[in-house]
Amino acid sequence: MSVVIDYESLRSDTGCWIFCRFAPILDTGYWILDAGCWILDTGCWMLDTGCWMLHTTYSLLLTPYCLRQLAVNPHRP
Repeated sequence: MSVVIDYESLRSDTGCWIFCRFAPILDTGYWILDAGCWILDTGCWMLDTGCWMLHTTYSLLLTPYCLRQLAVNPHRP
């Protein structure tokens, strides 16, 4: 059974919150944040290493996990 975890991330360049979901890569122990949640859909974010990995294929496969909802950031100066 696949586990999905909601997560909020802040785009500092836009001042908007983007609501996404984490989706696990089966049998690898890695968790991926669907890059489709970001403006540039170019890859997957590897949470355990903090490194940005270009991986468009996985990103496209995981797009259903992204809510793609934008909200104004109330903390923006």
